[in-house]
Parts: sequence; C-alpha cells; structure tokens
Amino acid sequence: MRIFIFMGIGLLVMLLGCAPGTIGIYPVKPVVEVSTDTTMIVSVVPEGSNAGWQSWDSGRDTFDLSFSLKETKGHPFYITTIKVELYDRDGNRVGTLLDKDIIPNTYVEGHGEESFTEEIIIDEGDADDLETADPNDREGYLKIYIKYYDENGEEYSSLPAFRKIKVNHPE
Repeated sequence: MRIFIFMGIGLLVMLLGCAPGTIGIYPVKPVVEVSTDTTMIVSVVPEGSNAGWQSWDSGRDTFDLSFSLKETKGHPFYITTIKVELYDRDGNRVGTLLDKDIIPNTYVEGHGEESFTEEIIIDEGDADDLETADPNDREGYLKIYIKYYDENGEEYSSLPAFRKIKVNHPE
C-alpha cells in the first residue's frame, strides 16, 4: 500500500512540473489618474515686513485648486488622502501645501470620476524658496496626487498631475 502512496505522490509532482512555462500571477489593481488645468497659477504673496519674503513672517496667499480623478482599469477604490506638494523649477521639493485625510474614505466605482476644489496656501517661506531657486522668474510646480486603497486593502498612489506656479511680490 505504501508503494501506491509514494507512486501517487511522485505522479502528482511530475504532473505539476509539466507546465509549459512559468505561470505568472498579475495583480489586478485600480489605476487612478489626476488631471488639472494647464494654465499657470500666479500667486501674489505679501511680505510680512519690508525686508522681503522671510520664512518666519506671516505673509501668505490662498487660491482654489481644481482637479479631477479618473480610474482607468475598471476597478473600484477608496480615496484616503489628497496631497499637493510644491517643487522648484529644478525639481527640488520645497514643501507640502496640502495633506488632507478624507474621512470617511470616498468610494469610487471602476471607471469612475471625482472632482475636487481645495484651498491652497502659499506662505512667505514657500515663496522665498522658489525665489532662491529661480531669482528671475520665481516659478515652480505643484504635484497633485492622491493615496487610495482597493477592495483588498492594498494601498497605492495615483498617477500625479503637475501644474506650473509662479509667485510674485505685491505691486
């Protein structure tokens, strides 16, 4: 009887080894793209004192940033966080302008779309960093993206959108 058991196990191992090649397992996950307007944002940041922009001063400007999300693979997801980061012209990260948790998490159907408008604050420290990196034009980029998870609880980041921004001194 033991011989039949060992022969059965051997036959099973042989059959499992007869695959024509490697068998890949490809995860199915939602892919979220962020899109926004392509026009440059021009922000006028007042100076808290007459000495120019200082990171410790109180001058700041606010503006509304509109963007939309679209899921491209047909898989539902839950939005957990909206992030907007500021980069200088050379791609160096200046700071985080928005890091907003979405509570409760927003459910989006597969191929679904959502639109958002968020208030963004540029302070003197951000403006000073952009001016230091680019003294003539004071330009940079906003990187807009979200964090989300799928129905299995796996966490991801969206494909980001980038938007040009310029800071100016008050007239």
